[in-house]
Amino acid sequence: TRRQNHATLAAALAAKAQRTIDLLGTRCPGALPPQPAQTTLGQWLAVYCKRQAGAGRKDRRIIEAVAHIVELYAGPRISLAAMGRRFCQGYIDFLLTRYHTHAGRPLARNTAYNYYRALNTALNAAVREGLIHDNPFGRLCAAEKIRRPDSQRPYLVIDEIKALIATPAPSDEVKRAFLLACFCGLRISDIRQLTWDNIVRDSRGSHIDMVTQKTHVPLYLPLSAQAAKWLPAPRDGMGSTHVFVLPSSPHVNSLLRAWAARAGIAKHISFHVSRHSFATLMLTLGADLYTTSKLLGHTDVRMTQTYARIVNEKKVRAVNLVDGLF
Repeated sequence: TRRQNHATLAAALAAKAQRTIDLLGTRCPGALPPQPAQTTLGQWLAVYCKRQAGAGRKDRRIIEAVAHIVELYAGPRISLAAMGRRFCQGYIDFLLTRYHTHAGRPLARNTAYNYYRALNTALNAAVREGLIHDNPFGRLCAAEKIRRPDSQRPYLVIDEIKALIATPAPSDEVKRAFLLACFCGLRISDIRQLTWDNIVRDSRGSHIDMVTQKTHVPLYLPLSAQAAKWLPAPRDGMGSTHVFVLPSSPHVNSLLRAWAARAGIAKHISFHVSRHSFATLMLTLGADLYTTSKLLGHTDVRMTQTYARIVNEKKVRAVNLVDGLF
């Protein structure tokens, strides 16, 4: 197996090298000119967008929007070689102060961050292709870059989850899927692709063994008794069939909001709130950050730190309750 993997990797690298040579030497629309110094930023973004789409990435529209913004900011002929620190400073300033949406409103801070990050990532890819020596965004200090805004992640507390359990839902299938996600943290995309083959039962209990839809990484996810309780009853011959058959995401969220309203919960509920609730619940009950990150299938523990901040804020509020007693 090791020799086969080595041969497969060598073949893939050879194919990539040949494709890069072909791409750099082709003068068709959207392809790169033969000399990297002549490559415009717009041309590279077009090629990069096609590569991302071909790899199944979901950021194609963001890259297309970035290409449009870059053309408005610097014109269609700005070359990769001409980009420098001043270009990057101007691009950030353009996003934050001069670019407006179709409705005439300034960009939300989170949207501006996504457009900054998309261009930064595309330029990192250009460095790997040898089109530029370094990413000019790397010449900016931290204060000059757009920082990711602290996101407000709604979550359910234990009493709210109990209220949902006790309240009949418009759809039993949606109720089971949502509560399972509250106790195991699966995204709705993973809930949709979950089959009975992914659920393994042994002497230690049940666990989910699957490859996540978003990050394409293997996930070993032990199921607590409370989580397993919300799985439908298995039947013989169901191995490759899906555990849940859910309607469209907008319809799922509509059903969830109606259910939450019946339970007396005023928060804005979507299916993803279940994942936030699981993460917050784990950290509140004392699970460490690394373990929680692995349970969520995060590829970087820094992605889990947002939930740690939420739990720390809860701790501060809890400690401050003492002040009202004296």
